[in-house]
Amino acid sequence: MRAQVSEGVWVDLYNLHADAGTEADDNKARAANLRQVSNYITTNSAGNSVLVFGDTNSRYTRADDIPRVFTTDNGMTDAWVQLAKGGVAPAAGSDALLCENPSPTTACEIVDKVWYRGSPSLKLTATKFTYAGSQYLQPDGNVLSDHDPVLVDFSWTASDSLRVSDPYGGDFGTFYNDVPALSTISSPKASSITLRGANRLDGISLTLSSGATFTHGGTGGTANTLKLNAGESLTSATVCQGQKNNQTRVFYMQVTSSAGRTVAAGVKSSEC
Repeated sequence: MRAQVSEGVWVDLYNLHADAGTEADDNKARAANLRQVSNYITTNSAGNSVLVFGDTNSRYTRADDIPRVFTTDNGMTDAWVQLAKGGVAPAAGSDALLCENPSPTTACEIVDKVWYRGSPSLKLTATKFTYAGSQYLQPDGNVLSDHDPVLVDFSWTASDSLRVSDPYGGDFGTFYNDVPALSTISSPKASSITLRGANRLDGISLTLSSGATFTHGGTGGTANTLKLNAGESLTSATVCQGQKNNQTRVFYMQVTSSAGRTVAAGVKSSEC
């Protein structure tokens, strides 16, 4: 799920529930569950801010569990490790840090976890971690669940130099985001943009004044290029999507410059 926090501020949210049990096959299945989510994030959330949360049925202390995968493979931070354990996760194979429910302390470990990361366009920071079971009790004082609720407070700050637009397109292509590469270039400025297409938009290529070029899509259709003049910049884009073979695709794109000049490719649909 891709959620908009504010204008130009988006966060990808992943809610998971991994396999339970501690037999060898359980451990193998649970590790495969977490790695599947991690691999999906690598492909589909590149360059985005991300939150992963849910019942992992995993413990850092359990030797065969892999809760570290989101840190090692996706550059994410475990809010409990950061705020309750001083940034140091318990060693694999060490004694389990069992909790009461509700727990009066966050020093112990439960299987419900929260990982997060920011991006070049959004600074995301966990500021408070709480086991909140005492806030959610039945009238007789008993707990509502065998899982102690996890509550994490976050602060966020949008970048002064980079923003992301609303996402367009369907679930049948590969998501891309050039923000990480753009963040390494001082004051990136577009010098030209090329749109390719015929009945639909097929490809897009953006060239910066530094010479760096970002190209996505195919090579079909006709290429239309807008070369920017001195002092001219790209100011807006109109994007249309539609259905082709029961799949959502980008049908049309038009980009407008500060001088009012435009370049376009594809055919407009009713969904722009």
